[in-house]
Amino acid sequence: MKSICKIVVAFVFFSGCTSNDFNGRIVDGWPEPVRLEGTSILDHELGLLYVSLIDTLLAVVADRDTLIHIYDKDLNHISSFGNKGRGPGEFTIPPIIQDVKVEGSKTTVLVHHQMGAELLSIDITASAEQHDVVISQRSELPGNLRTVFGIFYLPNGGWAGIYDDRSYQSLGIEKRVGFYADAGSSDITIFPLYNLEIEPYDRSAETNLNARLPAMSPDRSKMAVVMRSSPKLEIFEVGSTTPERFTLDTPPGYRFDLEDYMTGNHVHYYTYMSVTDDYIYLLYSGHKANETGADQKIRVMDWDGNPKAQYLIPAEYDLVIFDVDEENRQIYGSSFNNDSVYIFDYYF
Repeated sequence: MKSICKIVVAFVFFSGCTSNDFNGRIVDGWPEPVRLEGTSILDHELGLLYVSLIDTLLAVVADRDTLIHIYDKDLNHISSFGNKGRGPGEFTIPPIIQDVKVEGSKTTVLVHHQMGAELLSIDITASAEQHDVVISQRSELPGNLRTVFGIFYLPNGGWAGIYDDRSYQSLGIEKRVGFYADAGSSDITIFPLYNLEIEPYDRSAETNLNARLPAMSPDRSKMAVVMRSSPKLEIFEVGSTTPERFTLDTPPGYRFDLEDYMTGNHVHYYTYMSVTDDYIYLLYSGHKANETGADQKIRVMDWDGNPKAQYLIPAEYDLVIFDVDEENRQIYGSSFNNDSVYIFDYYF
């Protein structure tokens, strides 16, 4: 009964919100972009999807029989594990590493299992040693949630993330929202995110229109959420349901024409984000969704909204995902179309 009450209270709160009232602090004055040139690495890997930094290691996720490949930062292969399949420790499709947690000598990654509403904590340290997937914890997705678009560990053992209610309509609000969940409980706390609208209404299009990228600071104190189709960034102190908001470019309106959207006649602003305890790194497109072959930029700001740097990534690299090694001032960028990973050296 307790979890039902929480959802009812949240619904009342949502119904009183105006979807077009963002009021974000304008971020401008980005430094002149510095052009970066990348070096291709891991050229021997086949079906390469992306690279994730896991403490002092690189996790290479590839679309072939063995899915996860571990390297050190000198690109020495350490271990491979995780097979395609439907058995224990297997994955029907390559897993997406949602979050990384380091506790002493143990490193754990959080994966949303594609077979259902299950979260897996994979002990990367033990898996690399045993050359097999070692699952340290299995958990059900919290509450009534069945599809999440980003989920992260919280210090108390629970989770935070974002969820879209338009398909399953398990919360009765049909919007993209944020949530906090306690471990071992069905109780969830949901809170509003800024939502865009399609006119005339189309559920699938509006779900995609409201796509956004979430990220959790490594110290678990802040969560950032940036939109793809509008240059809007929301930052939450973990535990808070009220964000600090930033507008990162001249925004379009909050209501989009369905035909224009379906033909790609709208701008993609920020298409990926990586964060550290000090900085937010944003992959900026600024081109219409139906345009290809354009340069990209990585914009860097601190958590208070102050621009720090801007880097030009030439179109040839065609980045989709990247991760930042701030200590060594290196960016690891993955390109699906090129089937490649690149290292870029950068500086402030």
